[in-house]
Amino acid sequence: MSDDGSTLASLNMNNDAVRLWSATDGRELRSVTFEENEHLGAQNGIALSPDGKLLAALTESSKASMKGLETKRQLHIFEVASGRKTQSLNFKTTKVQLGTFNRTSYQTTSLAFVSAAGSPDLWLAVRDDESMKIFDVASGRELKSITALQVTKQTDPSLEMFASKFLFNRNRQLLSVITDGNKINVVDVASGNTVHTLAGHGPHAGAIIGVSFS
Repeated sequence: MSDDGSTLASLNMNNDAVRLWSATDGRELRSVTFEENEHLGAQNGIALSPDGKLLAALTESSKASMKGLETKRQLHIFEVASGRKTQSLNFKTTKVQLGTFNRTSYQTTSLAFVSAAGSPDLWLAVRDDESMKIFDVASGRELKSITALQVTKQTDPSLEMFASKFLFNRNRQLLSVITDGNKINVVDVASGNTVHTLAGHGPHAGAIIGVSFS
């Protein structure tokens, strides 16, 4: 649901469409579909902008050739009112030889629109097992790539969707991410450096499933 409570997005088990609803009166606004060779690339692969006017979807498509398999992961941004695709941003392209394990297909991924108090600029952030990329929504420009954010692999598949969670503080200067070993890293966004590692959750405390800034 969007932060203002106006719009709700849902997806089906086939990952081939996203349905958009008015949260105020329950009307279905529209259904957003993808290209024939595309599907949603992650369980957490959709996000709504804070005002409910934009939908972001992370899609994945694969193309096989004699040289191997190329997998492309893209971020598509749609207008909720019209369903029109306004931007396509390249997140990651991987190439593997046929018969080789394709690790990309098993990565956990999260994405979110990020606003800041007093700023008109809107960001779109996406994180997988290896890194995070931050894009400026208006221009489509990649603002930052932050690496070394290894995601905890959960033994319980039902908890996998929480492993790649992240959260920015209100002014977007700090970023909290759940990392390897059930730890929380607090990252300085400008430099990409970890300023604090919070390790209070022990190995027997269970998976971290959420974080929150004041």
